Amino acid sequence: MWRGFEVKHGSPTKFGMGEIQAEFKNKTVTLTGADGTANTYDVSTVMGDTFSIKSEDGTPQNFVNGLVGNLKYTTAMGLSTFGNATYPDSFGQAMRSNDTSNLLMFQCNRWGGKSTCDFGHDEVMSLFEEFFAPKEEKVGDDPKCARCDKGTETCEECNCETSPECVPAEQCNSSCSPPGPKYKCSWKEKEPKCEEDPDGKSKQLCEYNCKPAVYAKCNYKDDICETCTPGGDDRECIYLESYCKTARDEGRCKQQVLSGLFRSIESNLMFNHGEFDIQFRQNKMFIQDYTTM
Repeated sequence: MWRGFEVKHGSPTKFGMGEIQAEFKNKTVTLTGADGTANTYDVSTVMGDTFSIKSEDGTPQNFVNGLVGNLKYTTAMGLSTFGNATYPDSFGQAMRSNDTSNLLMFQCNRWGGKSTCDFGHDEVMSLFEEFFAPKEEKVGDDPKCARCDKGTETCEECNCETSPECVPAEQCNSSCSPPGPKYKCSWKEKEPKCEEDPDGKSKQLCEYNCKPAVYAKCNYKDDICETCTPGGDDRECIYLESYCKTARDEGRCKQQVLSGLFRSIESNLMFNHGEFDIQFRQNKMFIQDYTTM
């Protein structure tokens, strides 16, 4: 299954808007237009980068196809036709012609998991139902081995005999936390403090974590994190400083300027058929959709 839309070099008035689908089978292809009308044609491959389709009356339409890009979850392919038996020289040349129809089509990568991309409606419904189905709780299936996380003083499940740190779960539970009184962080006062609690952690770990939360927000102009005080006076102060620093390290504290027209189709689970366009212009965002299927 391939999904995409018409494209053309120039203004949108030169091509139709809306999602187009192409489902290739053994010797046929079913093309579904933006209005939902589906037509099935016989298809044959002439050479590696061309194919021909024929309607019931035998009228041929010859296409040239070219790889546009190998993306993370999809493959993008360009298709061009004059609508007759003449082959365009290439997808790039056809984009500049006034006499061609050109399609930019996307297919989920066959080597990718269905959890990343799936255009088949029945398979998507099945995956959606499976993902959200209630999970059955297993009885008597507790982990037999565990590994101690010293940073949290908790035991995490592991496969036995995979490493020296992976020990029987009972041994891990009895030795992961140092002996002695246990403490929990109390927030009863303005300044938090550790108080003795049998269900807590060691005093050292409690004191390490029992500190007032520090919030920060991105300064997009200077690409830095600035400390801030959460509350009604600063609606942008909603993240911890640690989160802000991670965002900055990933390049998400830089000011971004978007411009131009972006055309797209939905590819998430339970996607809607149609074309969705976003245009950035004069510090504004304009959104329109073509969902006629």
